[in-house]
Amino acid sequence: MLRIKRISALLFGALLVAGVAKADNHMSQVNIHGTIDANYTYNSSNNVDASYHAYNTDNKGFSVGLVDLNFSGSHKKVDWLIDFARGEQTVTAGANDDISQAYLRHHINDMVSVTIGRLHTNTGFEGIYAKDNWNYSRSLGFQFMPKSADGLAVNYKHDSGFNAGVYAYDGADTTAEADNQKAYSFQLGYGMDNWSVTYNYWTDRDGTVQTAGNKRVDHNIVATFDLNSQWSFALNYLMGEVDEDANDTAWTNYAVYAKYQHSDNLYFALRYDMWENDDKAGAASFVDDGVGTTNYKLTGITLTGSYMCDSGSEFRLEVRQDSSDEEIYTDDEGEAQDNEMTVALAWIHSF
Repeated sequence: MLRIKRISALLFGALLVAGVAKADNHMSQVNIHGTIDANYTYNSSNNVDASYHAYNTDNKGFSVGLVDLNFSGSHKKVDWLIDFARGEQTVTAGANDDISQAYLRHHINDMVSVTIGRLHTNTGFEGIYAKDNWNYSRSLGFQFMPKSADGLAVNYKHDSGFNAGVYAYDGADTTAEADNQKAYSFQLGYGMDNWSVTYNYWTDRDGTVQTAGNKRVDHNIVATFDLNSQWSFALNYLMGEVDEDANDTAWTNYAVYAKYQHSDNLYFALRYDMWENDDKAGAASFVDDGVGTTNYKLTGITLTGSYMCDSGSEFRLEVRQDSSDEEIYTDDEGEAQDNEMTVALAWIHSF
């Protein structure tokens, strides 16, 4: 009941802001957008809550992937956004909070901006919401990447294509840091009309994927290339490590994407990704069989078809095959196996 009252109060406040903004001729228009994302997912594995990839982990069941309602606007040099979100795709964003994003952004000039509030982090090719990605499910490495946190960002963008950013967060995927340990990141990128390359550095001692107080470092490279109006390609590379004295942990992940835009309404997307980790302690691993054997190599291949209706509804059908060099999955009869298949049918409507 308390959560319902809080959500109602927040929504009323946002609508009140929208009404005041509309009545004030000196303020620009307030934009209201939303998304409903529902799906049915079939998984050949019997791992109900752990398919070794983030989100879409239901085993033969229906799920509300996302219910999102956001308000945005601008006034002079200030942009603002309030984004309410609930569902499967917000489980690790903002520690189950209803506010996925809420920030103020001040444009100092045409090249420099300062943003403060709750932010989706700067790392990775894939975003938290499936509607913004080529594939419906996430890559193997997405689960280990920081996604959402309260923080401050300073961004620079030059007309030549060069861009940079400096970020400070209250940890990773949290609204309150552990032991007063902040997370820090910087970004360097360069892009032209049909290609871009971005490097992200991330470090924290927050304890999201390690014991709090131990240093974590991620190196992330994102590259995109549009061959023509139909073919697009992308690469996401992640290399990370945690310094836990004698029990260091390291991981490597890369994902390669190809997208074919058949028409304005129809596209197909293919993703191949690999995850490999070296965990000496078996305590902070991406996957664990329960007996400390954690040095696995996982591979995944995903094919997604998307059709956009004139009504604004998008339907996605996805087939995904994950494999391991160890028998970490189990079938419906409890037998160990080294692969699993996931099939998802999703209906996404945005307004």
